[in-house]
Amino acid sequence: MVMSSCRVGRYVYLRSCQFET
Repeated sequence: MVMSSCRVGRYVYLRSCQFET
């Protein structure tokens, strides 16, 4: 299982995000 941490602004989403802000 690969968890990708996505940083959206000041929020951090631990999911497979396809968008990078």
